[in-house]
Amino acid sequence: MKRAELPSFGNLNGIRVVTTGTNIAGPVAATFLAEQGAEVIHIESTKAPDMLRRMGRAWTMEHRNGRSMALNIPDPEGKKIFLKLLEEADVLIEASKAGQYDKWGLTDEVLWGENPQLVITHISGFGQWGDPDYVRRASYDPIAQAFSGVMYMNGLPGRRSAPAEVSISDYYTGYMAAFASLAAYISAARTGKGDSIDV
Repeated sequence: MKRAELPSFGNLNGIRVVTTGTNIAGPVAATFLAEQGAEVIHIESTKAPDMLRRMGRAWTMEHRNGRSMALNIPDPEGKKIFLKLLEEADVLIEASKAGQYDKWGLTDEVLWGENPQLVITHISGFGQWGDPDYVRRASYDPIAQAFSGVMYMNGLPGRRSAPAEVSISDYYTGYMAAFASLAAYISAARTGKGDSIDV
């Protein structure tokens, strides 16, 4: 679908969001914005497709109202295309292990060099900084539930703990990422300066 053919609706009409998140938290954050009218472009890796594609209708549900494309971002040509997309973006939502974009030479400073007002929202299991034994680790919903204590609280007396359904840590992370992205977008509109969010 061409940009001119996109439906016009919602309070976020005119805002462009680029997202590279996979699975649940990143796509859901972008979907919340898309449901309010933002133009969302989901970039899926050519090397590692989104795992939700193997889960029936899950991919369609968590990427609703958005457009998608495949791109190998760390490849020199892919990086060039990625930076070109960000020139006109308002928000970037990425979900990866901490430091992944730095390894690709795509630090926040490099991205702001292309677009000083860009809001960059990083979603990761253990944050972008802190104990290196943790921040470099990947994380999925059950791990977040275990570390936060949700899994312990969901257990029954005398029985082992159990994860709460369905992926509540991922969905709550997506919700907070969308909220923080919008707050930073409002600030960037006022100041002309983007921000980096750590969720």
